[in-house]
Amino acid sequence: MNGTQTINCAGRPLSRAPMWSGTLGLEHDTDLGFGTLQANISTHLSSSYWLDVDYVPNEKASGYTRTDFDLTYRPASGKWTLGAYVHNLENSAVYNGGVEQPFVSGLTFATILPPRTFGGRFTIGF
Repeated sequence: MNGTQTINCAGRPLSRAPMWSGTLGLEHDTDLGFGTLQANISTHLSSSYWLDVDYVPNEKASGYTRTDFDLTYRPASGKWTLGAYVHNLENSAVYNGGVEQPFVSGLTFATILPPRTFGGRFTIGF
């Protein structure tokens, strides 16, 4: 035995490809007279999906939503911007890859997107 295994993937979905997914977004600019305030919110929705082509139960990721919110102020001069953001508002665990280890049954290593993050931005144009 050479340590390889054959898996029949016929009729199985692609890995990392949920049956249903989509993104909804809204962007709105408000003129303040002395500048512009831009608000942007978007939500990505996904049904469950497989992380790898082994199709073992540990490699099936649950569906999720992931919402990002950005708020940016731009003065009338337009030479700089000041912004704030919150990404992954729900603090969802979003797996983007994984594989069961061949030598330890039931042990799956996975990669995951960042948890809820927030911060600010200041940019200057030249």
